[in-house]
Amino acid sequence: MTSIRPFLLAIAPLIIGLTTYYVYWRSEAEGLQKSVAKVTGAADVQVDGFPYRLEAGLPSLNITRGGNGASVTLTAGRSQIGSGPFRAGLYVGQLTDVEIAAQAAGFGGIVITSDNARASLRAGELVERLSMRFERASISMSLFDGNFDAVPLEIHFRETPNAEPAETATPPAQAELRLAGTFRAAQRAFSAALPLKITADAPLASLSAWRNGGTVEIDGGTLSGSDGAALAGFDATIAPLPGGTLALSGTIATDCPATLAAFIHGDAGPDKEFRQRRPARFALGGSIDQPSLRRLQTPSGGRVRNLEPPCPDLRR
Repeated sequence: MTSIRPFLLAIAPLIIGLTTYYVYWRSEAEGLQKSVAKVTGAADVQVDGFPYRLEAGLPSLNITRGGNGASVTLTAGRSQIGSGPFRAGLYVGQLTDVEIAAQAAGFGGIVITSDNARASLRAGELVERLSMRFERASISMSLFDGNFDAVPLEIHFRETPNAEPAETATPPAQAELRLAGTFRAAQRAFSAALPLKITADAPLASLSAWRNGGTVEIDGGTLSGSDGAALAGFDATIAPLPGGTLALSGTIATDCPATLAAFIHGDAGPDKEFRQRRPARFALGGSIDQPSLRRLQTPSGGRVRNLEPPCPDLRR
């Protein structure tokens, strides 16, 4: 009878490797289980997905974070939260029946609702990256009348704490936020990409600390039609004022001045406008809910002819 010893010796490394990997996977699964339970407050979190992934299924979510004048609440229906055995600190999720409500004392709030969303989070002591994508979302803000529909909407956030004194009049950035999407509301459709930096003299710990000299800086924001045709590029500063007002200042450039003015003031806009040869520049002022435009002196754009490309139509 042929000895099976050579066969056992041959497969021993494989058995040892699989056993070691299973023990490691179980350890990671327990870590994910504890992390999800800690964040969500769920009493019984089951993790499966062996051998390729780690996945926790939850019948519902209800998470509230914040304090000191500001809070964010996330509620969702059935959700899947997962990670990979070799991706410590990175979590991905599929959420259904999502609602995100953010409140800030004196400034009102914003509510985002969606049938589903995808999310990813890389975090340790800080939020290194939080990304969420909604294929279709409804947005309501207390500063504005009516709702916006976003198709799609992307939100990206990370913390960048900085306790060093500012070298300029603007405090150092303590967090970065990027919003991008196509928005529809009240017979208006447009796309926007907003890279924001939240500045303050010290790492963000409370709303009152941000109110005392903090700002939101938009550097390289863009507006376009829902078809992607460019409308304007702008830089702006948003600063808190007493009474809950958010002051707006900055500059905006466009080669479609009539379309832009109608967009800012909420008017119907021209039936058709052709692009100028040289962009017009405006100073932004007023407040977030009541912005104003003041045209700056720039070289003449030259005669506008029908041969110039048309401006985007925002009335859709």
